Amino acid sequence: LEFKNLIEFRSVSFKYREKNTFLFKDINLKINKGDRVGILGDSGSGKTTLINILLGLLSPTSGQVLVDSRDIFKNNDPNILLSWQKNLSLVPQNVVLKNASFIENIALGINDYQIELDRVLQSSKNAKIFDFIDNLKSGFKTNIGELGNNLSGGQIKRVGVARAFYKNPNLIVFDEATSGLDPETEDSILKNIYSLNKEVTIIMITHNIKNLYGCNKIYKICDNSI
Repeated sequence: LEFKNLIEFRSVSFKYREKNTFLFKDINLKINKGDRVGILGDSGSGKTTLINILLGLLSPTSGQVLVDSRDIFKNNDPNILLSWQKNLSLVPQNVVLKNASFIENIALGINDYQIELDRVLQSSKNAKIFDFIDNLKSGFKTNIGELGNNLSGGQIKRVGVARAFYKNPNLIVFDEATSGLDPETEDSILKNIYSLNKEVTIIMITHNIKNLYGCNKIYKICDNSI
């Protein structure tokens, strides 16, 4: 299920099973291939839930999510969802790292013999963490420790951004991915994000509208709608 043209939310509503009220109702939106999309909303408004539906991690209570006119939740077919998810990378608010080298963390899930070192290096440059890693005694082979406990919070986030770049996906979702970084580093990473190939669709979830300067569409979730 390759993303070639259009993602469409068609009358999507969602509520958690234990709740009586809907988090949002009848959401309609369109995301074209190559769009830079900002998602705004107060805490608890449903920004992350909306994106989890897009990622196929949650099913809508009603409505459809169409990728090039194909419903990714049709018949609850896991093969359709897995096929769709191969297009995606997510940089979450809290990046989880494993007790392994920088190479293995950036190329997460790739067999050692299949890792492309040039892509690891370029991805780390785009995420503005290459110089830090390269100056370490063991460089990119340095073990980062359990959950990255040898790194600062900002460095952990940059490894997460590099991981997303390495996958070279059709769509990258950044969920408050640059929060907590110093302004200079944040601005530098944002510039690299917005300058990605126009074949890559970008979704930025943030509470800071200033970070959405590179977006051509901005959606705000409020009052259970968009």
